[in-house]
Amino acid sequence: MLVFTGKNLFRNLESGKNNQFSKDTVYRFLNSPNFNWRKFLFLLSSSIIKNIIVPLTSEDRVNVLVVDDSLYSRSRSKSVELLARVRDHVEHKYIKGFRLLTLGWSDGNTFLPLAFTLLSSEKEKNRLCSENHNIDKRTNGYKLRKEAILKSPEVMISLLKQVSKYAILASYVLFDSWFTYPKTLIQILELKRNTIAMVKAMPRVYYNYNGKLLSLKDLYAALRKRRGKAKILSSAIVGIGSDKNGNEVKAKIVFVRDRNRSRKWLALISTNIS
Repeated sequence: MLVFTGKNLFRNLESGKNNQFSKDTVYRFLNSPNFNWRKFLFLLSSSIIKNIIVPLTSEDRVNVLVVDDSLYSRSRSKSVELLARVRDHVEHKYIKGFRLLTLGWSDGNTFLPLAFTLLSSEKEKNRLCSENHNIDKRTNGYKLRKEAILKSPEVMISLLKQVSKYAILASYVLFDSWFTYPKTLIQILELKRNTIAMVKAMPRVYYNYNGKLLSLKDLYAALRKRRGKAKILSSAIVGIGSDKNGNEVKAKIVFVRDRNRSRKWLALISTNIS
């Protein structure tokens, strides 16, 4: 209840209102690898969505799942499990810490966290500390430690599969360009969800347009642009790969004007081509 009262653990214990347990009891509880905190958060958030938010909103409202990662700095730490050198894309340098991958649900007005995980580095040379080998491999804590050294797109797909177990309604998955690979978009489509995401111009990622494999920059150059100060410059329906049955998967790429740099453009992709 500390989150809702706005107090920390020290102030709560110091107030003398709760004499049922000591500080050491709390820390032993939090450090135990046996409790399934992720399932608890899924159950809590899904209950709030189904019992409180859904009855108050229109059936026409589009619900989405949002995935994002942020830097979790631990610059002064020396012996934290799986502490790693992670890239800070704002400062353009490596720092000690983790990447905090968060999965949330939104109806455009309310945001609720569904799950999160701290990611170390998949490269062993970038990990400054190893995990605790004394932890029982059957526990939830051990599974999260193994998850921490996977690639972020793999972890995202795993979290989206877990969402399906709790019947949380969402039509789209939203994320930034760090996760936008054709393989990832196809995997999300197989989970019966569409994607809306930013696209980064990567030299080795190609899209099938009119029978030609084009990079994002080449695709933009091949399209006819709208004149004047139009916000939407151009759009195209492209092929991003094949599904399990060998059928081509279509997606729509929309090029919009960059508000911060008038002569530049940004690209968005959606697996809902309508």
